[in-house]
Amino acid sequence: NDLIEYCNRGNAHDRAEYIDKIPNLGNIIAKCGKDLKLPGQSRNYGRWKKKESIGRGTLSKYIKIFEEEDKNNIIQREINILKQARDSNVIWDEIVEIKNIDDPKEYVYDFTVPGNETFLTGDGIIVHNTLNSVDWNDKITFINNDLETSVKPIGEFIDDLMSKSEVKKIDNDTETEYLDIKHLNYKIPSVDEDGKVTYKLVEAVTRHLPGHDGKLVKIKTNMGREVSATKSKSFLVREENLIVEKEGKDIKVGERLPITTNYANNVNQLKKLDIT
Repeated sequence: NDLIEYCNRGNAHDRAEYIDKIPNLGNIIAKCGKDLKLPGQSRNYGRWKKKESIGRGTLSKYIKIFEEEDKNNIIQREINILKQARDSNVIWDEIVEIKNIDDPKEYVYDFTVPGNETFLTGDGIIVHNTLNSVDWNDKITFINNDLETSVKPIGEFIDDLMSKSEVKKIDNDTETEYLDIKHLNYKIPSVDEDGKVTYKLVEAVTRHLPGHDGKLVKIKTNMGREVSATKSKSFLVREENLIVEKEGKDIKVGERLPITTNYANNVNQLKKLDIT
């Protein structure tokens, strides 16, 4: 009970709690408190149903309470979901500004990353692939076959590869060009639906005109990170306890995008963890 009172005290949040917040967990926290019949469950746990997100530190404290109180393993599924969210390699940065950018009349660019279908921009924002592409200037971090790390604008990287090879045109309307590069063994940071970041093989690269109305969406987050992408399913959000894609035309201020922090250290860690 002392731990419960500590977690629910009025001044429980430090500065990091306002930045590193995980969305869409309120209903699970409320259910855990109710199923365990914890003291003041409506006041202490039910209130989270009305909240958009919870700080990672606060979440860790609640997990500890639930594990200690769940003597009969009645909420193990919910505890596992909360742990998965807490232990992910991403934090959720709030969108503070969205701008529509007029049709640049130029190519946008994309990677094909089998499995996860996501990749990390140089500014730390994780975006979705499958021809839902980002602007020429958005930087990307990748490693080559010798595990050497490079950072380049995605447009420069893909234009250079395509200038040296015969590309395949797969859509005349958007002038989509496709190049298989899996034999080059480039790898890029990618996140799965549970929020785990690993290096994954880049199977192919593409470039094409924006499509739709031709406009791009430029996103700026609370931590000052920026990315420009098409209005298709270029972005990632957290819904139903999973990381899923969302169309750029539907993204809203106040939603949160997955990003990485302390990126230099993450690169070294990812090389050790998974380069398959």
